[in-house]
Formats: sequence, C-alpha cells, structure tokens
Amino acid sequence: MKKIEFKGLKLLSFVGILYAILLIFDFENGFISFQNFIGIIQKLLPIFVFIIILTATINYFLKPKQIMKHFGKDSGKKGIFYAVVGGILSHGPMYAWYPMLSDMKNHGLKDGLIATFMYARAIKLPLLPFMVGIFGITFTIIINVYILIFSILQGKIIDTLIDNKFKNKDKKMTENTNSQEQETMACDNDICVKRDECERYRLFKAGAKKYKTHNGKPHKGCGQFIKNTK
Repeated sequence: MKKIEFKGLKLLSFVGILYAILLIFDFENGFISFQNFIGIIQKLLPIFVFIIILTATINYFLKPKQIMKHFGKDSGKKGIFYAVVGGILSHGPMYAWYPMLSDMKNHGLKDGLIATFMYARAIKLPLLPFMVGIFGITFTIIINVYILIFSILQGKIIDTLIDNKFKNKDKKMTENTNSQEQETMACDNDICVKRDECERYRLFKAGAKKYKTHNGKPHKGCGQFIKNTK
C-alpha cells in the first residue's frame, strides 16, 4: 500500500504558532482573526470534500492509460473539449483544484490542458444572467467567446513553449555528449594491458587527432575502457 504523504504540515504548524503568539499579545484581535479563519475553512470544506471525492473517483475509474488517452499527448480536440468544459463547470477558488490537477498531471495530463482549464474558469455560468443584466447580451456573448478562444490558445502556447524548452535542452545535452565523446574518445596509452582490446586505442592508432592518455597500467585497465568492435 502506498504511504500517504501529508503536504503543507510545516506551513500549517508555522501559521498555528503565529496565531498562538497573536493570541498571547493581542487576544481580542487574535480571536477575531481566528474566527475569520474558521469561517473561511467552513466555506472551503465542502469544496475540498467534493474535490477529494472527485479525485478518488478519477483514480478509481480512470487508470493512467485512460487519462493519457483523454488528456495526454495524443488526446487532441477531445482533450481540449474536456478541459474547457471542466473549467467552465468547476467552482470554488482555483487553489482548491491544484491537488487534483497535480495528481492528474502525474498520470499524464498535458500542461497545455491545465492552462486551458484554468483560463476557461473565467466563465461562470451562474453569473451569466447577472452579467447580461449589467453589460448586455452582446458584450456577454463576445467576452465569453473570446475567453473560450484564448483558453485554447493559452494551452497551445504553453505546450509549444514547454516542448521547445525540453527539445532544446535534449538537443544541447546530446550535442555536449557527442562533443565530449569526440574529444575524449581516443587514447594513446600504449602500456595499458587492455590496449589491444580497447576502441579508444584503436582510434588513436587509426589516426585520431584528438586523444587523451588514460590511466591504464601494464597489469590492469582503466575505467574508460570501451571494447573494440572491429
């Protein structure tokens, strides 16, 4: 069974200590602040419970392969659709959804779909009638269409930036590795016991211009030995 890890205990302990200090030096304001804290917790608790149940349901019914199918690299338009609809239908503060999004990301959820989900949350269905009453139907339709369009664009931009970052990083690492291998491949150590079996020494004898003298001895080889394949 996977061990349950509780995150944020240090921060919770720190906040608790601050409240204790505040109650000691200013009990009245400290107590008012604590009451406000309890009020916020009471408002957020139903949302947290809902998200915990939703996360547990997702983990139970959707296995990693299924999540990758609907929200992974090859999810396509279906993944975008689910992210937009999920963002519109989600309620409560954004940070309450972070744990679930993080859990789904660990199972393959794309960063771009997370961005789309967050952006689409700007559309609040319960508030649409109120928006229409204040700003009018034309403004409401236009602004919400723009939000939908740019939620998708945001996701595309995030995916592009992150993909390019990793591609450039991998390319740079590959170039560095190849460059290092080319520079240090050959070895001119003619006293190493393994020289006749070593690819590095063969390259040196074949005329490699760049080479090093590794620390092979007449009675033992070095840690840079590469078996000669020719």
